[in-house]
Amino acid sequence: MAQTHVDRTERIRALLRSRYDYLPSPTISTGLIVRDSGVGPAAGKRVPCDLCLRSGYVVRRIERRHVRQFCPLCEGSGWRRRRKDDEEWDEYLEKPLRRAGRPVEPFRLADDIRRLSAQIERLEAEEMTRRGLYDGERFGWEAEKRRMERAGSYKALEAALTQLRVEWPSAYWTLYVVYWRGLEVKLSLRHRDLESRAIEWLDKLMPQEIRVPGWLLAPEVPGGRKRVADLYAEGMSPGKIAFALGQSRKSVKRQLKKLGLQG
Repeated sequence: MAQTHVDRTERIRALLRSRYDYLPSPTISTGLIVRDSGVGPAAGKRVPCDLCLRSGYVVRRIERRHVRQFCPLCEGSGWRRRRKDDEEWDEYLEKPLRRAGRPVEPFRLADDIRRLSAQIERLEAEEMTRRGLYDGERFGWEAEKRRMERAGSYKALEAALTQLRVEWPSAYWTLYVVYWRGLEVKLSLRHRDLESRAIEWLDKLMPQEIRVPGWLLAPEVPGGRKRVADLYAEGMSPGKIAFALGQSRKSVKRQLKKLGLQG
């Protein structure tokens, strides 16, 4: 049965929403190795400058004239680097830490080691790939990505998006904001229209049959309500089946047990 225009557009939107689902949830938004600062006052690396009294300027006498210059100790910022014996200050609150409230919990070294190890592993894999020595799976998301590509038309979508970015950048960045930036945004009428036209543009480059993983099919998409046994045969976990069909996880497990598919 040929896919209707409405069906195709809904499937393209489902692929766009799930484009990066194979990636694990990051511990930090930027992917860089940084420490979480926690909530509440924290000791900063700087303290108020005692030479300029946080004004950023000092007055010096040069050739019988008083000249106003940037403070050489804090370089005009009003804050200098904290020394070993200095009292700790929270630079954001502009208060000594003892008067700023409850301090945050100290950083955990184990978390830093885990993040650093993951970053080193990723850089090593990239270097091996550049040298042509990388021929196996180093990360779990690689297998998940291949599984998604087998179940959905993600490769065709990537090719269409690459062409869209070159030929119609404004439409590409509208899709970026809507689907991949991770922010809840209220689109203007103009941008809603631009998103719809970008979907139609992608539709022309997609194959005749757009494949979408079974666990992403919504009830309004034809073929969305697949039976539990069919979804389980496709390799879906009980949790994903429950999400796809709008049922509880316990209900799905009971059905699988009755069908003899799970002990």
